[in-house]
Amino acid sequence: VQPASVDAWRARRIELELQFVASEGPIDSPTRQALWAPLAAACARTGAVDEAAICWSNAIWFGRDTTAAYDWLTSEGCVWTASDLDRVMNDKSGSLR
Repeated sequence: VQPASVDAWRARRIELELQFVASEGPIDSPTRQALWAPLAAACARTGAVDEAAICWSNAIWFGRDTTAAYDWLTSEGCVWTASDLDRVMNDKSGSLR
């Protein structure tokens, strides 16, 4: 169940941040890896787009959430289809066209 209001998302963000800080082990521990995408979504929903970008980047980098790149683009207001994203992610030329 997703929070319905900005206040609920803010509370969820705080909850996730506390879980992240309380987690034992290195930054790439499985527990922390699993928190990146939900924390990114909570940051995006509360208007903390810079923090959301950091979280989305880590969710993609650590590869725990296969939909993180699409979710990031969607949270930024981009209108891409899954096939658009697949094409860009699999393009070895470095072009975004």
